Amino acid sequence: MYHVELFVKNGDTIPESLADSLRWRDIIFDYNGSGSLSAQDSSLRMRYGRAYFSYLPDSLGTQLEWRLSSWDSLPVATFKMDLPSEGKMILTGAKKDDSLYVVLQKLKRHFPLTERQFHWISEANR
Repeated sequence: MYHVELFVKNGDTIPESLADSLRWRDIIFDYNGSGSLSAQDSSLRMRYGRAYFSYLPDSLGTQLEWRLSSWDSLPVATFKMDLPSEGKMILTGAKKDDSLYVVLQKLKRHFPLTERQFHWISEANR
């Protein structure tokens, strides 16, 4: 999970604000190639107040493509990915007709249910 520290769209820096539903606030990259961001972005799949996408890095780890789903052939966005320091990621590229420059800072947030096994308790297996 990454916090969006800086969000520049078409050369305009958009400040962080809870009132702005279009500015990205955080991004989650799952290990299975899917991700989501906290914004109202109708060009991506919207569910539960988040915009969902599939991502595909290149073999060198320098480019990142976002797609609506893993079986789509055309990307919705293409970014050059730079990792300047531990826990920081910079995405530079285009999404539809917009040029984007996004600085991300990794959060130390843990999701306990994904880090350990989950056991259902049921009356049937007693």
